[in-house]
Amino acid sequence: MKMRKRLLLTILAAGACSCSATPLPQPPVEYELDASKVEQSTDGGEAIVISGTAGAVSPGSVRIRITPGETDSDPVLEPGNADVSADGSFTTFVISPAANTFFFEALEADADVFFAAIRVDDAGNIEDADPGPDSDEDGSPDAIDCAPEDGTQHGQRCN
Repeated sequence: MKMRKRLLLTILAAGACSCSATPLPQPPVEYELDASKVEQSTDGGEAIVISGTAGAVSPGSVRIRITPGETDSDPVLEPGNADVSADGSFTTFVISPAANTFFFEALEADADVFFAAIRVDDAGNIEDADPGPDSDEDGSPDAIDCAPEDGTQHGQRCN
């Protein structure tokens, strides 16, 4: 009986050790944008200010890039980067006409992760936008994909 108990305890201990020694893979972070919490204004020059109030980006505490869509008008387009605070708020400057489509990416250590697009109309109204085609089905729309035909490269950071 003693031998049986010892064997059972050994098996249970081995099982417990094997479970705790195998790390589980971390699922990718799913970022979200609440367009109703995004605002746009001008700085008096060519730049526009895009900001989000608390809860605009979740989860917070991430660096993002906001890229304007291609337009037929001046000025030359330039994206803006922002550090999203823990509460999901942010502010950045983007060079773009005020009425445009804007693409949001989380700038992670190894990749740029597209997570939302908004459209601003001529009246300044902001709404979720269709990001357009994703030819290689990698989750990054062709408009901001550095390699739109290569499913292994996505976002604007091609290595």
